[in-house]
Amino acid sequence: MYTGDYLQVRNGKNGHAYPPRSGFALEPRYAPDSVHAKDERNRPIVRKGQTYYQEITFALSAQ
Repeated sequence: MYTGDYLQVRNGKNGHAYPPRSGFALEPRYAPDSVHAKDERNRPIVRKGQTYYQEITFALSAQ
């Protein structure tokens, strides 16, 4: 998850100011050392002819 904590204030549409932590991004990725994983299914290597697929499910709830 990336929150932009260290970004400077940016002006957006209609002059709206976006300070640090005013949004977030969910970025799917493997663990930094996963290229050395013993289980090939957990390695971020896509070979010719293979298909890469990744999915993130994010749910919010309010009462």
